[in-house]
Amino acid sequence: IPAERGIPRLAAWLAIFALFFAHTVRLIRRLPPESADRTMIVGVQAAIVAFLIAGLFEYNFGDTEVLLVMVSLMALPFVVADRPAPAAGDAA
Repeated sequence: IPAERGIPRLAAWLAIFALFFAHTVRLIRRLPPESADRTMIVGVQAAIVAFLIAGLFEYNFGDTEVLLVMVSLMALPFVVADRPAPAAGDAA
């Protein structure tokens, strides 16, 4: 990335993933241990880590199909974060 786009682009790229993982870790700590939302967020984290590891061997950002799946997965934890908490007595 720095060779093709420059150091500012690398800093922005690193910031995107650092903020994503910081946000998802906060969400995981907030949710109950047996929550389906928590499991989904951990799965999304694993998928993004796999994407980044694969990026060590191949430039994934150049492949639109892979990039769209990654960005869609990264959006899921934000949906959980914006969802209102269930009221007392509501079925989960």
